[in-house]
Amino acid sequence: MNAGTLPPVAYDPELVFGNVIRVDDSANFATPTVGEGIRICMDHGEALGRALGETIRTNDPTPLKRYEADCKKTLARNYHFCFLANKRFSLYSAKDSDQIIRRISHLSESDLVALLRSEFTMKMILKATYKMLKQKLFGSS
Repeated sequence: MNAGTLPPVAYDPELVFGNVIRVDDSANFATPTVGEGIRICMDHGEALGRALGETIRTNDPTPLKRYEADCKKTLARNYHFCFLANKRFSLYSAKDSDQIIRRISHLSESDLVALLRSEFTMKMILKATYKMLKQKLFGSS
């Protein structure tokens, strides 16, 4: 059962505060759907290392600001939609499990992986919105 606790707040894009940089859990690098954040930390940790090295080498904070903007670009939209999904999932009870399994079974393998990884293209978001509206209006699945 999902209690809706991963993460308890939506993505916050502010990561760099002068000489202090939020990373890992403090940067909310846990996916809103399943909490898996190690992949995100590794991807962005490598980018942070390069930006930090360049900042130290040049004494210019621009690479860190660019790192922060890149994180926002790659994470904010996906986290927003996954946070909404997580809030909805948290409303399900144990007796809703058959409905959840039925809905998941309609996902393609790539869509399920995208859900777990919290990576959504605009096409996927529009497709999901269309399906939801269709079900609300016409009662089909």
